[in-house]
Amino acid sequence: MKYAEFNIENQIIEFHNTMIGFEKIVINNKTVSKKHSFSGATHQLPYKDCYLESKYVQFGNRKIELSLIKEGNTIDKKTVATDLKQRFFWIMMGVLSGIGTYQFLNYIVQFAN
Repeated sequence: MKYAEFNIENQIIEFHNTMIGFEKIVINNKTVSKKHSFSGATHQLPYKDCYLESKYVQFGNRKIELSLIKEGNTIDKKTVATDLKQRFFWIMMGVLSGIGTYQFLNYIVQFAN
């Protein structure tokens, strides 16, 4: 899913992200970087000393902060809300992992007695 778009040197830079944390940077319909991250990543762009940094704010507003950095200076910054489906997916993952941990620990306690 496309979250944001930047323009640099007459090029369109798109930031895409999936529910399970796969990030993709697309410039003029060509993928230039792919990474997996739960907390954010830094994507090197095909320009001299230029990269796109993503940072996830996972508590509170649940948003993604994107910074386009060139030669050490932030030239553009965007904050986008995460998709509702993505929020629901991670809530369910938390609930299921909590139930699974409880069941596992309960089994260990019963086995130890």
